[in-house]
Amino acid sequence: MRIEDAQRRLYDREYAALPNVFRGFENWRNSYIKRMFSELALIQEDLVLDVGVGGTGFTVIASALAGSFSVGTDISQVACAKAREYAMQCDAAVQANFVTASATHLPFREEVFSKVISNAVLEHIEEDDLALDELCRVTRNEGRVLICVPNSYMVMAWPTALLNLWNDRRVGHLRHYASTDLVSRGARRGLQAIDVTFHAHPIKIVQAVLAMALPPVRHSASRVWWYLERLDLGAKDDPSGMNVSVTFRKDAMVQVDGDPSGPAIAPTQDMNR
Repeated sequence: MRIEDAQRRLYDREYAALPNVFRGFENWRNSYIKRMFSELALIQEDLVLDVGVGGTGFTVIASALAGSFSVGTDISQVACAKAREYAMQCDAAVQANFVTASATHLPFREEVFSKVISNAVLEHIEEDDLALDELCRVTRNEGRVLICVPNSYMVMAWPTALLNLWNDRRVGHLRHYASTDLVSRGARRGLQAIDVTFHAHPIKIVQAVLAMALPPVRHSASRVWWYLERLDLGAKDDPSGMNVSVTFRKDAMVQVDGDPSGPAIAPTQDMNR
């Protein structure tokens, strides 16, 4: 809990520094949104949950704008307040909701959400098994779960490994994950892996350097940026990437213990507009 409290303070400071006016999604967020929609097979009728949504709320806002009722949770009240503000500016407030909650104690009854996202979250949590239990518990049978975590150092390319050594310390990563371990841990919970994607290969360093040195490369219509992005995504089966994403489908034959008596969406203060 002390680690979670320290991380909450870190996130509060980080998200408090975000601009008050929504300025649109950066290229990397737009790229993630496209991949998320594809891997989750997102449709308008989905009920979407992003655990650890962050202050931009970009996955929840994007899902809401596509017509899905979407909920984001975060341990930072500042993050939820900022994300809610951005959703209102995007005219997505009706479909986008934000709740302050820990990933290890989600305030929802079991089997509520058809699509669940955990992006860059598990590596921050001491009791990541509890978080995995919760992700599975709130997912409907036959629903999908997308988990993105830092890849194992054992297979990561050395340029990205060096970058990760610095980043782990900066943002408080507690661990990295082997794709095979993540797949097996999901399987024990009735989550069947249907796709494994490695991303953030060394080409992303080239992309980042060019974007810093040449502002036009950061533009949403930049052919250079998107060409390099396609090279990275085209190497999805190359395990040397900095991150690994696993898409799971929940097996209807496996039941995970939960409390079926709670409300589908808890009436917390954070849900109020």
